Order: sequence, then C-alpha cells, then structure tokens
Amino acid sequence: MTLNNEVAKIDRKSTGPKGIALADILDLAEKNLTNAEMGKLLGCSAQAISKRLKVFGPKLRLLKSYKKHRADMLTLKQAEIFETLTPSKIAEAPLSHAVNSMRILHEQERLERGLSTANVANKTNIEVIDNRPDLQAAVSEALKELGLSTKG
Repeated sequence: MTLNNEVAKIDRKSTGPKGIALADILDLAEKNLTNAEMGKLLGCSAQAISKRLKVFGPKLRLLKSYKKHRADMLTLKQAEIFETLTPSKIAEAPLSHAVNSMRILHEQERLERGLSTANVANKTNIEVIDNRPDLQAAVSEALKELGLSTKG
C-alpha cells in the first residue's frame, strides 16, 4: 500500500475515548515531546497517548522520513521519469506528459531545497539597461573590449 493510501486512512479529527483529537497528539509528537509530556498537556495519561500512537507509530516514522528526504525522493522520481524517455517512447506516447511531470517534480525539488522556482526574464534586465545611459556606456565598452560591436 502506498504512503498516500495509508495517510488517507488517517482521520486527524478523530478522537479517542478521552475526546482528544489525533491531530493534537500528532502536533505534539512532531515537537518530540514524551508521551508523559503530551498527556499532561492534553489532560490524559501517557498510556492513553501511547495507545493512540501505537497504531499510528510506524506511519509517523514513515512520514518523518519522507519529510526529511522529500527533495531527494522527488529527484529520484524525476530521474526515473527521465529514464523512460527513450526514442521509442517519445515516438509512441505524448511527450508532453513526461515533460510536464519532470517540470512539476523539478519545481517541487527546488522548493524543497529552498531554491527559487521563478525564471527571471532577461527582458527586465534589458529594460533596466535601456533606461540607464551609464549602464549602456558600460555595456558598450565591455563589448568593444571583447571585439564585438553594438547596434546603432
């Protein structure tokens, strides 16, 4: 069963016999509190917390691992998609599907790594230079030094 199917089964709003939402327990568990500390904050015993987490424990570890390595996992999926782009596949299937998947995974990977997903347009740079005679002169001089000429 996939991680998505497992997570979909979890009702974070569900409450146990003490009326404590699983979401509240999970939020505290993510802060690395002990069962006793969570129980004290939520007004129940450490055993009640343990019982609620027992079923969810393996899933919680899986989620923590996924969150920690998500950028690398997205990169791996991106590589797997790239590996499927053989000449025969390109000829027989819409390339847009694979390319779009790679684009989405690439953007997600960059987000996970804290990198920009925006493309800075060169048009903006050209507009800045067009409005700054001092920059125009500097660009012209640099081009002359490289043996290149400027238009008109």
